[in-house]
Amino acid sequence: IRVQVLNGSGEPGIGTKVASFLREGGYVVVEIRNADRSDYFASMVVARRADLANAREVAHYLGGPPLIQQAWASELADVTVLIGSDRSKLQLEP
Repeated sequence: IRVQVLNGSGEPGIGTKVASFLREGGYVVVEIRNADRSDYFASMVVARRADLANAREVAHYLGGPPLIQQAWASELADVTVLIGSDRSKLQLEP
């Protein structure tokens, strides 16, 4: 599963930390960058395909953040993880 990680929390380095945890779980992290803004409150998993199975798996691995669907034509990633200021709710330990 190809995952894009976007840091929208304003906390430097948290995107890299989340990406490392995802890689430990066998996910392919294809991009880590800042989100379009740094004041997202809620972390979420975004399904980038019509099939939600991959996004559900990633959300479960991270401890169950909300899941939304926003399909796109890009082949970059199957799932986007958006990190918000509630990042402490994400499970980052096995």
